[in-house]
Amino acid sequence: MPRFIGTVESELRLSDRMSPVEAVFIAATLGRAMIHEPEEFRDGPETYLERIRERQRNPPPSPRLVVRIAPFDLTNDLRVENSVTAKAAHRFLDQLGFPR
Repeated sequence: MPRFIGTVESELRLSDRMSPVEAVFIAATLGRAMIHEPEEFRDGPETYLERIRERQRNPPPSPRLVVRIAPFDLTNDLRVENSVTAKAAHRFLDQLGFPR
């Protein structure tokens, strides 16, 4: 996060001084990561940095979410005047102000 932590003005050059807020942020971020992904931190900080740099050079493919909705037909339920679906539809249309 070179633009957020220890930056010098708007350059990507890092400062050797870090504010207390930046230090707490780094500690909290790394601490949370160490709890949730401890295997990432085995073999020391140099190995961790190399893994991060490798991911930046070769990012994994973006996951795609595919949602499939099973088709359903409410036609029969709407035809029966006293069905739960028909009553709900009438209530909804009444609230919108549509005449019966």
